[in-house]
Amino acid sequence: MQDRVGTNVPTDEQIVGWVATINKIQQEMAPYGPGLTPEERRHALRFRLGDEPIVHSLAGVVRKHEVSLPGITADGMQADLLLMQKLKPICDAAHALYQFTDDTMLESASECWYAATAYYTAVSRMVSSFPDIKATIADVASFFARRRRRSLPAPAPTPVGQ
Repeated sequence: MQDRVGTNVPTDEQIVGWVATINKIQQEMAPYGPGLTPEERRHALRFRLGDEPIVHSLAGVVRKHEVSLPGITADGMQADLLLMQKLKPICDAAHALYQFTDDTMLESASECWYAATAYYTAVSRMVSSFPDIKATIADVASFFARRRRRSLPAPAPTPVGQ
């Protein structure tokens, strides 16, 4: 396995600084949007590809024919669209940061576990020559002796009418 990460580890101060910067940006952005609950997120309407020109067309028709609906305005609809458009580059950058961080953590965990399993294999083969190793790695051996739990198969559906 190639050692792609781990040779350059950020300091605790760097981590604290990065987290503070992210938190500061989030606080600065807070006035521009709500924090949705999972339920609100689940029920929010979704924009489709190509919806932006439709919003502009509808706003023009609504203004031209003076259509009004309670609590809804063409200006508000276009302001919502503008906010979405302006936040898109920030969302893209945040997603790229998330993906980079997640990929780095995944690679770190993978390399770490590769090394751990390689060392366990080597050390467990040394037990006959160095009996003190057996007692030292008893917890490790117990962990490796356990098999990964497999999901139980889904129960078969009950036939109709029984």
